[in-house]
Amino acid sequence: DWSTSTEDGADVVLTVHIWDRAQTRERTVEILERVNSLLNEPDLELSDNTLILQRVEFAEVRRMPDSQDYHGLVRLRAKIEALAT
Repeated sequence: DWSTSTEDGADVVLTVHIWDRAQTRERTVEILERVNSLLNEPDLELSDNTLILQRVEFAEVRRMPDSQDYHGLVRLRAKIEALAT
């Protein structure tokens, strides 16, 4: 396993930004939740790696200053391990 340094692995951080010109914050939250659910699909396949662990580190939606736009942000951290060959 990767923690014993006997396998190749990596710690991956993915940040997704969502920009929305919605009239309400709720729509941006819905988009953020949908993106998060798609990234957490149990059937998420990686071609040359195995997903060991995945978690949301940070998520927020805020209105941009001096604008009607909303900015959603979700940051995920994943540990992946190379498939045995």
